[in-house]
Amino acid sequence: MNNFQRLHPLAILLYLLTLCKQSFWLIFSGVLFVGTFDFHPYLPEVLHVSSLVMIILFLLITFSLLGGLSWYRWHRFRYRIYEDAIQIVQGLLIRRDRTIKAKNIHSMNINQHIFHQVFNLAELKIETAGSDLQVDGELKAIDERFAHQLKRQFTAGLPLNEANSNELAHVNAESESGDWKVSIYRLLTAGLTTGRIGALLAVAFILPSELINLLPEGLYEKSESWVLHQPVITWMLGIMFYVSIMIAIGVISYLVTYGRFTLKREGDYLIVKHGLIEKKETQLHMNRIQAVTFKKNLLRMPFGWYGCYVDFAGGEVDEKTAGRQLLFPLVKRRELATFIQQFLPDYYAVNRTYRMTDSLGYFYRFARFTLMIVLVSGVGFYFYFRWWLVFVLFTIIALRGAYYYLDYRIKCYAIQSNVLMFHYLLKLSSCYTLVKRIHMLDFNRIESPAMRKLNLCHLKFTVMNNFLGTTFKYGWFSKKQMYEITHWYQKRKKNSGTI
Repeated sequence: MNNFQRLHPLAILLYLLTLCKQSFWLIFSGVLFVGTFDFHPYLPEVLHVSSLVMIILFLLITFSLLGGLSWYRWHRFRYRIYEDAIQIVQGLLIRRDRTIKAKNIHSMNINQHIFHQVFNLAELKIETAGSDLQVDGELKAIDERFAHQLKRQFTAGLPLNEANSNELAHVNAESESGDWKVSIYRLLTAGLTTGRIGALLAVAFILPSELINLLPEGLYEKSESWVLHQPVITWMLGIMFYVSIMIAIGVISYLVTYGRFTLKREGDYLIVKHGLIEKKETQLHMNRIQAVTFKKNLLRMPFGWYGCYVDFAGGEVDEKTAGRQLLFPLVKRRELATFIQQFLPDYYAVNRTYRMTDSLGYFYRFARFTLMIVLVSGVGFYFYFRWWLVFVLFTIIALRGAYYYLDYRIKCYAIQSNVLMFHYLLKLSSCYTLVKRIHMLDFNRIESPAMRKLNLCHLKFTVMNNFLGTTFKYGWFSKKQMYEITHWYQKRKKNSGTI
């Protein structure tokens, strides 16, 4: 393909929707201004119209301008596929002509919105070492089969210009025996036990208190009077129905986002596919994965269910995910070894020996917290004393002590070859993280004067994550354990060529 190609005309609509989304608040402010401002003194009597007509005219002019910009952007966008490069020419006023070499491409990701699926099109995102789509490449609307074939050519290291949408039969006929697909039952389980359910329940309890400001005063008072005159059983059924609706919303949104979830490996790449309405296909190079974390919250702990996440370097900056990619929504404890061996073989280890951190750290944390609470409450009790406050105080100390003990029992680590593995408790979630020595950007030892007296210290290191970095802090090692880990890490400098 040596000639310049244009995107499908559907790209005009997609560009228009993007501009509308970016200009939403500006358009909204314009509607408010046009609807409230009196234009009659400045217009001839013939043009005196109602505010509604002015708003409609404003929207027509605005969308016409945005539509014209979208068409011009599509008209100026051209791309050409070479054997080992992709050339993209774009720009409204400033013309950008960029050639991306295949050797500099990190991954190609394919997304399909609703409009793409209707016309059998796809959006192809080309990721390099940059973090901005203005620098990287994005083909907004191209043939779906051609996008998959182009990605296959790149993954296999074949000439890019030999991609042909009519030659995809061998790709679709490949064996899927190594794919991991999420069943609907497992996806429902993951949706019911995900952390977003807790967030939605929090919103459910806060929302009724905000209705006072949203509903008319008379309607709210009548509703409140009706509710107060209902029996207790009606209250309970209403609350259960309300909470069930919020949980159902969370589960449905999870199913829509991660439905048809598939994970497979192609050479040095992991391919993640998911989405019912908006289909996404993400390509992760094995060398870009900086850390692997298996996480289970309080709801999943009794069943041994994990969600697998990876921290990876590169890609567009996304504040919602902070660079962390969901690799698989639900992995059972007995499947961990098989999962790691199949998809993350560099992190697989046999007969690893875990060691717990020093128990002295648990007693030190508990004593420090208790002493702080007793001192602060002692001052308060001097001015105001009640026996029930003493009970509350001991309850807080007991709960905190139970948390410290759970953290101590969960926390352990293991070193095998060039991988550090450690279990820890983070925000009431049990996490199991694996990180390679070569991916640690820094390695810090932290200790306070009191910890120095007790021969205790913390470990803190950072890995690359979406150009920003993720910091891991793992505490309460003995100095002997810290010396062992430090000695393991220092081998990086001596054997950096073989790690």
